[in-house]
Amino acid sequence: MEDGIASLYSLLHDVAASEGEAASQYELYKALEDHRARLLALFDFGARSQKEKQEVESGKIVYEGKRLLLNDEFKRAALALADELDISELYCARLLKDVELEHPNADSNARIERAVVRYHDERLLTVRCLLILFAAGTPNDANLARLLDEYKTRLATAMLDLPGGRRAKLAEKVLIEIDNVARAMSAVANALTNATTNVTAPYKLAHGTLALRLERLRDERRQLGQLLHSLSGHLSGSELGKVLEWLASHGQDDMTPYVLVSLLGALEPYPESPLLADAQFKTHVPKLLEQEWKTPDLRATVRLQWAQFLRAVEGTSEEAVERTMWLAVLDDAFGFMSRLVALDAFDFKSTMLHALERLVISTIAHMSPILRRIKHKQEDVSIANARSSSPEAQERQDIAALFALVGQLYSALPPDSGLKFWTGEGVEGAERLGAFVRWAAESRDAPTLQATFEMVAGLSTGRECAEMAFNFLAASPHESSGVLSWTHLFATLEGFHTVATQGRVNATEVYLTASFLKIMRAVATHSPAARLALHHHPQFRLIQTMLALVPAALPLELKAALLDTASAFCGVGAGAQGVELCRSIWAQMERVALIRGVERELEMVEAPARTYPSTLAVVKLLGALVHTPKMLRAAKMLVDEGVDTLPEGVSGVPYVTFVLDSVLLRIAQREYVDNAEKWALMDACLAFVERALAALEPGAVGVDVARHPGAEVLRRLLGDTPLRAFLLAFIDEGASSSSSSQQGVEKSLLRALRILHRALEIQQHFIDGSPDASPLDEALTWTPRVVVQLALYVTRPEQEMVLLATKVLALLAESTSFRAGRTDRLAMILQGADESLVIQDGFVRLLREDDLPSDTGEEEEMFTGAGCAPVDGEVDLTASIKSAVVGLLIQGTAPGCAAPSVAHFLLGYDCHAGGEAILQDPEAAHARISCLHVILAALSQGVPRLDNQHHRTVGTPLSVLVPVLAEKFYRLVLQLCTHPLTAAPTLRYLRTREDFFARHLAAVPARIVTGGGGEGDGMVVYEDGSSVQQAGARATAFLRARAWILELVALELHVLTDPEHPQLQRAARLLELIFGTDTEEQGSGLQEEFLQPFVASRHASRVVEALQALAMEWVDATQPEQGVELQVYRGLNFDTCLRPDEAGCDVYDVGALLALLGSVTATIPIGGGRDQLRRETRFVLETVAAENRARSLQHARGLGYAAWARVVQVALSKGFARLLPPEAREAVLFDVLPALPGPLRRMEPVAAEPLAQTLVALVARLREDRRHQTVLQASLGAEDVGAGALPADRLLALFRAVLDCVMVPGAPGMVRGNLYSTLIHYLHLVEAEKALHRATDSEEDARTELEAGTLAIVNAFVDRLIPEICKDAIDGAEVWKTVAFTLLDSLVRLSRTEKRHSVLQALAKTGYLQNFVLDLKHSEEELFRVLAAEPDDLNALYVYEAKMSLLIRLAQTRQGADEVYKARLFSTLATCEFLDARPDVDDAYLDDTSFLPSVVTRYHQLLLPALQLADSVLSSASVTTATAAKQALSFVLAHRETLLAVLRDVPPRVTLSVLSTLQLVVSLCSFVVPQVPAGELAGYSGFGALHAAVLAISARYLSSRYGSTDARLTDESEYELTKTRAPGYGVNSSVFEVRLYDAVALLRKWCIIYLTTASRCGGDSDILYVLLMTPPGREGDLHPTALASGPSVTDAIAALSEAVSSVEATLADIYDLAVKLNERETLGLEEIDEIAAASGSELLADLDVPQRRLVAYMELERAQTAANNRLLGSLHVMDMLLLLLCEHLQHDWQRRSFAQGALGLGTSTAGPLAGFGPISGASSVETMESLRRHLDPTLSKLQVLPFPREILGADAPSRQKFVEAICRRIQEATAEQSAIDMDDDDDMS
Repeated sequence: MEDGIASLYSLLHDVAASEGEAASQYELYKALEDHRARLLALFDFGARSQKEKQEVESGKIVYEGKRLLLNDEFKRAALALADELDISELYCARLLKDVELEHPNADSNARIERAVVRYHDERLLTVRCLLILFAAGTPNDANLARLLDEYKTRLATAMLDLPGGRRAKLAEKVLIEIDNVARAMSAVANALTNATTNVTAPYKLAHGTLALRLERLRDERRQLGQLLHSLSGHLSGSELGKVLEWLASHGQDDMTPYVLVSLLGALEPYPESPLLADAQFKTHVPKLLEQEWKTPDLRATVRLQWAQFLRAVEGTSEEAVERTMWLAVLDDAFGFMSRLVALDAFDFKSTMLHALERLVISTIAHMSPILRRIKHKQEDVSIANARSSSPEAQERQDIAALFALVGQLYSALPPDSGLKFWTGEGVEGAERLGAFVRWAAESRDAPTLQATFEMVAGLSTGRECAEMAFNFLAASPHESSGVLSWTHLFATLEGFHTVATQGRVNATEVYLTASFLKIMRAVATHSPAARLALHHHPQFRLIQTMLALVPAALPLELKAALLDTASAFCGVGAGAQGVELCRSIWAQMERVALIRGVERELEMVEAPARTYPSTLAVVKLLGALVHTPKMLRAAKMLVDEGVDTLPEGVSGVPYVTFVLDSVLLRIAQREYVDNAEKWALMDACLAFVERALAALEPGAVGVDVARHPGAEVLRRLLGDTPLRAFLLAFIDEGASSSSSSQQGVEKSLLRALRILHRALEIQQHFIDGSPDASPLDEALTWTPRVVVQLALYVTRPEQEMVLLATKVLALLAESTSFRAGRTDRLAMILQGADESLVIQDGFVRLLREDDLPSDTGEEEEMFTGAGCAPVDGEVDLTASIKSAVVGLLIQGTAPGCAAPSVAHFLLGYDCHAGGEAILQDPEAAHARISCLHVILAALSQGVPRLDNQHHRTVGTPLSVLVPVLAEKFYRLVLQLCTHPLTAAPTLRYLRTREDFFARHLAAVPARIVTGGGGEGDGMVVYEDGSSVQQAGARATAFLRARAWILELVALELHVLTDPEHPQLQRAARLLELIFGTDTEEQGSGLQEEFLQPFVASRHASRVVEALQALAMEWVDATQPEQGVELQVYRGLNFDTCLRPDEAGCDVYDVGALLALLGSVTATIPIGGGRDQLRRETRFVLETVAAENRARSLQHARGLGYAAWARVVQVALSKGFARLLPPEAREAVLFDVLPALPGPLRRMEPVAAEPLAQTLVALVARLREDRRHQTVLQASLGAEDVGAGALPADRLLALFRAVLDCVMVPGAPGMVRGNLYSTLIHYLHLVEAEKALHRATDSEEDARTELEAGTLAIVNAFVDRLIPEICKDAIDGAEVWKTVAFTLLDSLVRLSRTEKRHSVLQALAKTGYLQNFVLDLKHSEEELFRVLAAEPDDLNALYVYEAKMSLLIRLAQTRQGADEVYKARLFSTLATCEFLDARPDVDDAYLDDTSFLPSVVTRYHQLLLPALQLADSVLSSASVTTATAAKQALSFVLAHRETLLAVLRDVPPRVTLSVLSTLQLVVSLCSFVVPQVPAGELAGYSGFGALHAAVLAISARYLSSRYGSTDARLTDESEYELTKTRAPGYGVNSSVFEVRLYDAVALLRKWCIIYLTTASRCGGDSDILYVLLMTPPGREGDLHPTALASGPSVTDAIAALSEAVSSVEATLADIYDLAVKLNERETLGLEEIDEIAAASGSELLADLDVPQRRLVAYMELERAQTAANNRLLGSLHVMDMLLLLLCEHLQHDWQRRSFAQGALGLGTSTAGPLAGFGPISGASSVETMESLRRHLDPTLSKLQVLPFPREILGADAPSRQKFVEAICRRIQEATAEQSAIDMDDDDDMS
């Protein structure tokens, strides 16, 4: 069934709210025409018929154009529903079908009940639509106004079919429906008396549903009455006749006020009224008025209005009007109207009062002569009766009744409504109203005079009216009546002293005086100025006179009137003089011993008489003397001007004792003539207690707690006293009372709840200073039944009672008395109570109220709770109640709260099962609706589903209508989704049943919308200049609500992408919503959207719009007075009043602020500087109010930015690469990235940090995604790579914008650090693009467009940028120091490609480079702490590594190395003692269980960079080699012992770090060894020891003969590397094995270099032997650790053999790869997949066969390149080994030849170290033969080894000739030497 009427209501509601400004006339007109028939049908949904019944019984009906088959159960349910509602069977069947579609799991009874609710919803919406049409104001749009007027006329005049074949208009149909509803109410009420709570019989309504239906029927009847009143302007004469007939036949009915007021409105004469010319109507009405009516005085009221109508009818005689008027008066029209005014408050009463006022004013203004004649007739009768001994005529008091009616009416109307009687302005005929008052003042007879006093008292309601009345009574005697004057009243009061002493008191005088005192009470109550004027009257001492009369022998009623009048003088609003007035009353009460007299009179007079007017008045007076902060704030007074009204020396304790002990606690024991007086006494006593507690402000300045009445009350409540027992018992008993059982009990119960709430609120401040006090909440733990009853108060209809009960439960939920560890006793008590379901349903009802509340609840706070200000009428507390309920739920689900809590109980979680909580589906069988279901339903209002399921979605989202409430709802949902107990079930429920996250993300508007009524207290101005007028609280709440939605979406994304339970389809949908746009057409996806070419005008994505919407400014409407200079408040620190609000925002607490101001103002004397005080106070309060709004909005923006950042970051890190199409990812990133620098550049504290973090994440994701995209783009072929390159212009714009942000002065360190991280990722991205370009472009050295542009921007910023980064690198936080150095490293890497190297120049020119180098020594202390066993942190180590990385990067170019060298690097390193702090290798330092790396590892992290830096400088510097090497030698010798330890303490199983350290030490020694004298190398002193140690290392690693590749794992990461296969085709090793092989190869290479370099240190004509000239096999069986002397010739030969084998194997690989590449098209699919898999790419699964084939080709090319590089490296090692062997063997041969020729001997001189030197001895022949046998196979391989030109290029022939020559020389040397050795042997022999 369509939800059209609901959509029409929503549309009409929006039109009315916006006064037609936002209405689409076509849409509205179409909707109105579509629903015209429904509106005219009103409550007619079709009558029951046998035909429809048979159709339903047949099981075939038409539903939404389709034929449906019904099962038997459905048919029975439909017919039962038709019986219950007495409407069409087909309509009931369709209604049930609607319910079935929405609630498929509900049983038949549940469906029937829901159908009943929907049926009444439909009826209510129908009448509300009509009400909006006829009652709404005129729209601003003239065309729309004309359209609506025409439509209303058509509706009102349409002829409708009625039962019985009659036809009538809409108004008559409304009357008929009013009676129909009344009959339905009677039937439901009868059924309700027999219904049960639980349904047992099928297809019967339960008690709760019947009660709900009865309430709905009542509401419908009231709405019909209001509709009839709205139609009054459209009623014709015949329709008015039907209205008159209805009134005549019904008499006193609940709807009588509605129908009567409708008639009165229709009969109001105006010139254009068509009724004036309706002759039939004018004839018919008098006949009806002559008939008998069920209620004659109702007819009199109609006659009175008819007289007004006749006055306007042309041709009507004055006599006819007077006769009609006279008949109305005789039938007691004024009395009936008075009884109407006296009715209890109801929804239509205000309208009724204004209608009666119009009738009264019209009667007075236009019927004055008639009223005078009536008065004269009545006076004549009175005089005649007075003269006659036997009166015949009955005296009437009709004019007195009129006066009393006027007084009663204007007492009930809003204040100052009677101003027209004093000013003679405002309405037609108002000039006669003043004359009417003066005429009344001339009255002399007692009844009329008494009524006159009451009328003047009523006309004194309101400040202006009271002042007018005061002036009227204060007029000079010749201007006013002597009776109606202040002088007469004062004289009367003075005269009572004499009368009272003589015992002669006239009853008439008493009544008149009491009535006159009413005037004084009204004037004093409403006008503080008049109050003070009366008090300060120069002639009379009013207060003293009145209070002095109380102990006198006067009637109790007069005493009560006197005391009530004194109470009126105690009101707030009179400022400091009012405080003095109150203090004078206290003092006078003390003087006359008022309490003792009243107490005696209570026991001796009132108690026996069973009436207590005097006691009641005294208690009221005591309550009035106590002022509360809320009352003062409502009166816009300073707090110090009235809270403490007790004068010095007067204690409030005796008065508290009287009220509590003599009155309150004995109320139940006394007897009463009228039980209402009992409740009046109860209310007065509790009001005093309530105000006393409310006035007791903890920490208030200048308040003597010992005398304060509130302190005495609280003392009793915090002890085991009768008062506490009475209060709790009264609350317990009152929960089960009903409003009809005992009149006045609700008011007393309300005060009791206020007292309990206030005591719980402030008790802790006084418990701390009173050891004997016991908390009130602790007492409640002993009486769990009271707790249950407190919870039951939420089911009552009184709003404030519900609000206070909710607040009390919230305080108890926070109480430690109700929390035992992690157990919530409050939840246990409520859940275990018999009424637990009733309590749950009560809270559900509170949240389920159909009428949405307003957002503003701040003003309501002054009119609720203890000490609240009195208010005329009722305050709608719907917003406050909902807020309090949600606050209770939020409080109970907060992190760290005991669980399960009372909030979980109310939300419907089943926490008994253990483990996670269970949340029922409301559509499940026998399920109950919980608060959570209601909250989710409210949040889903106006939020459409994104799927095509059947769903009713009507209206505007709650976040737009009531953002304050919506924000709390969303926050509650977020807490439930993050609480460990409820997270899983809540997320699952929201995801599967509500589709919550996607729906609300799609529905939430980006920008704040106008709403909420009123102009708002400020304006939100966006960056684009647009603005929105809005209340600050609504704007703040909207921003927070949107932040919570984004937080929920981020959480859901995190859960959906959980690797253990992924739900990728849902996650992809969320990502599409996040990065999609609001303008996408249905079915268009994110991929299609972002694959479109970039167009500047394209709609921004949702995530970008959300970010842009946060860029706003708040312009407050409150503008404090300019030029106010604080004098009174000078020196106050207002920041001490800052307190976090419920959202965590620091705002100025009003209570604390007022207390602070009061600490100053309390010292200012009355009258002294009060004007300046008020001015400054107003300025401070207005400024603070504006500041609080601005702070709240800024805080909400901060939450919004943080939530936005979290969503983006989670989206980027969780599933971004998996869920978004690869082609769309970069487009998404480039859509979001440009939106960030703008807000960042402003450096707002609320935005800068989250946006900077997000910027890092985006650029990092772009960099990561680019790595994947490279594979994809490369797989498309080299010709397409350029097309897939990053957009350089957009990246360069981003880079420049980020640099602008970096240069913003005053940016927080964390923000700059994140910006640095962004730049680092960006520069890595530039490097990656360059690498891709090199891989696909033959011009390897050419810069990419991106690199060139980036370098140009850097050069433009370099002079400002580098110093900024360097400052952070030096003075920033440790973590940002690391980032800053890393950024400098990246900038150096970029800049080193250009000749000028601008970054290096900037570093050197500014001196920062030298500072970095010198800081290595300055940071020594921190680095020593890093080497502690358990350091506090490793930040210093990270900074050191980043700094050294920068220096190493600089040293890799010649310019950089020169600058680093000039910065005194080696001299600084030579003094760095931390390099010598090498730890001992023991178990304590190798703790594998520690989270931190071991101390040994940390030490290597310090030593390795220093060695790398020294090596880099030595290898790159352009300075004189000898100079640099000498300084490096000094560095080596300074740390000689450390380096020796590194070289010597090599474990059998080394680590990768040890190998790296060894390599660096050996390479460093290689650079400096030429500077060492040869003689020093021959010994073990100086460098000689290092030389010997390097030789020993070389012996171990020169070849693999001794198993030198055995290594040990140091941590978990290396273990993981052993299980990871290294990428690369043909590589069958793990990553760890490859790294180990490379480390050993590099160490071997540098050992060879060192041996080669050191061997040439012997001089120009000699070499230094570095190889042991020992025969092969002599040392081969030794373990490597035993080889302390050095490598042998045999080791060199073995190393050469390995190098040659490596060259051969590499050549074979190269040839194999070349064959595969040349025949690539013949490769099979399996081989292709195998080769492609070797690349290690993660994207192979996304590639098709041709793309995988291209990836395989690329991998083969990479493998070929790697093989070529390996070949060159192996050839280089081979060349050095050949040269080393050749030099040693040839030099040995030359030395031997020289020795033989010169000396004729076969011996030679010894080598430089023991064991090193030429071959000698008897075994020389065998040695040389053995060497030759080992060398010959290798040399033979070398002689045939190919040197491919395609790899070696032009150097191939020369390299081959070099190898051939070296081989030949080696062969010659060994052959000649063998010959020499043989000759020597022969000679020896």
